[in-house]
Amino acid sequence: MIKKQRFFIQLAFCCFFIAGSVKAQDANWTVNSSEYQFNMTFTAFLNVDGVSLDKTADKVAAFVDGEVRGVANLSYVASSDKYVAYLTVYANTNKETIRFKIFNSTTNAVVDAVNTIPFEINAQKGSLFQSYGISNWYLSDFTNLIDVQFKGITPKLYTRSANAFDFVLPQGTDISKLILTYTTPSNEKVFHLKKRQTSGVSELDYSLPVSLTVMSENESILKEYTVNVFMLDENFTTTVVLKTAREVAVSTSPVETSVFFSQPITDFTVEDINVENAVIIDFKKIDNLQYTITAIPLSDGDMSLQVKRASVLDANNKTNLQSNKLSFIFDSTQPVLTHVHREINEDQSFFDFQFSEAVLNADISDFELVGRDAANFKISTSNYIESGRVLVEVLRVSGDEQKPQLFAQLKSDTDIIDAAQNKVLIQRVASYFLDTAPPEINGVEDVFADCEITITNKPIAFDAVSGEVTGTTSDPLTYNKAGEHFIKWEFKDDFGNTSFITQRVEIFDFEPPIIQVKENITLNLDQNGDATLSVLQVDEGSTDNCAIDSISLSKSTFSLADLGENSVTFKIIDKSGNISEKSIIVTVTNTTLSNENWTLENKIAIYPNPTLNRVFIKVHKTLEVKTARLFSVEGKKVLTMNIIPEFIDISFLSKGIYFLTISTKNTSFTKKIIKN
Repeated sequence: MIKKQRFFIQLAFCCFFIAGSVKAQDANWTVNSSEYQFNMTFTAFLNVDGVSLDKTADKVAAFVDGEVRGVANLSYVASSDKYVAYLTVYANTNKETIRFKIFNSTTNAVVDAVNTIPFEINAQKGSLFQSYGISNWYLSDFTNLIDVQFKGITPKLYTRSANAFDFVLPQGTDISKLILTYTTPSNEKVFHLKKRQTSGVSELDYSLPVSLTVMSENESILKEYTVNVFMLDENFTTTVVLKTAREVAVSTSPVETSVFFSQPITDFTVEDINVENAVIIDFKKIDNLQYTITAIPLSDGDMSLQVKRASVLDANNKTNLQSNKLSFIFDSTQPVLTHVHREINEDQSFFDFQFSEAVLNADISDFELVGRDAANFKISTSNYIESGRVLVEVLRVSGDEQKPQLFAQLKSDTDIIDAAQNKVLIQRVASYFLDTAPPEINGVEDVFADCEITITNKPIAFDAVSGEVTGTTSDPLTYNKAGEHFIKWEFKDDFGNTSFITQRVEIFDFEPPIIQVKENITLNLDQNGDATLSVLQVDEGSTDNCAIDSISLSKSTFSLADLGENSVTFKIIDKSGNISEKSIIVTVTNTTLSNENWTLENKIAIYPNPTLNRVFIKVHKTLEVKTARLFSVEGKKVLTMNIIPEFIDISFLSKGIYFLTISTKNTSFTKKIIKN
């Protein structure tokens, strides 16, 4: 037998909690948002003692470690006929624990909310339709809709399944204007297309299936139901109803179901039944009005039975309406206690028991305290706050241990079950300690290294309850740049108590790179009068004790203007910024001085030189000239000729030195020209 104690337990707990929380406090809360980098927003409704607040003078404040981080009054939203608080909470650090206080303007009192939530940067909690609930007691997350009927109408047939209600109404009923009446056990709200429905008042058109949304008291859970309405057809005089003594959720098979016909019928067989996820193993006729069906599920999950429409005939040769759909949830898995941890709310301590699924019958008789200091504490209340979660409050009755050893567990004779009557699996979990002290850190050594180091030994702190606690960090652990670096280590024990320490890492590198190069290099200009020098042509194995960052040359491109010797700087910078430099000599030439070049010079006459306006060029008739190009002393090409003229007009050029390069098929000749 399921115990009917949940309401009374919750009421006792809430009365105790409220009595300890209501205070005559100053609600003139303020916050300076400019002091914080980040924010988190809430669209919330406020609930005190089970009643939603509806005054614009009502307000809520968010706190972190007793400091106000956000304040908002209720605002009325006419389109939703709802009072909500648009609350912005500020912080500089992620994951800080937020607590709330509510000011009830009607009673002029401030109460502590039971909610706690970690701060999340830029997060949004709640919406206008489905708001975040802030309350001084635990609001239900149940979404049950029971005892559904139509006002003033007696149906010819009424059946329900897990998420649907089916009605067959008398002929002549105006199904376009029906008023639904219903009961919800835990202050659930009912909506149609997001419009609030009131039992016995709201009118809807049921000509088509109507979808109803049931919202839990805390507005965190939604569940959809469908209401189907049919008119009695004169061609169908026989109604069929499936009934069973079993619950909707079952854990054992087979499942026996009775079939009732409103008129004596003939020719009813197994083939007239729609079966899902089950097999019928027995089919018995009691008489022409009643049959029994025995089915076994094929697997865990939903199974259903339903008599088909127009499958049998009565004495007047009229057939039947489709029966109700009898649905079951077959569940053979025992609920399991998945997690237990301690929570602190102001001066109260709770053990939070979390199960693998929703459970029934949980009250203080199902839990016990053991451990060295168990005699100094007692369980005062238990409260089923949401699906699969039970809070058990623990109070001290004697002793003054700073770190008491305490262990909360299920009793071996607990009668906690799930909806399918599966009994909870008894387990033993690790001991829990009421620990408020952070881990103790005995310091951490500075780290020194040449060039580079990767930190592999993480520091360890000691906690009186949790034992050794290894540090964690979000900082990098590998460093290769000279100078000081800092790692922030965090040590968190099993109860969330945290300590921090900073470790210094210093990398040394004072040695400059060692240069090994060719100190004298000769470059020949190409036919275009250009030459390029690369680092690879110069470097002969330069090194650094740590790592080289860059190698460069002060000059890497050369032209006619660079003929002769040039001083070039070879430069190396290592990862720590140490620099080494060395000068090398780069000799730029423009010819290999072959016999052909001497011959070419003898066959070309260039005059006058120096000149003011014109330069005459005479080329021997045996010489095939391809191009003639004139360059400035900076190496810039100022004139190109593919056909050699009798003279070149350079009157437009500035005074200075120029180089005239004449190219044949195999070689080239360059002559310095002076422009006056």
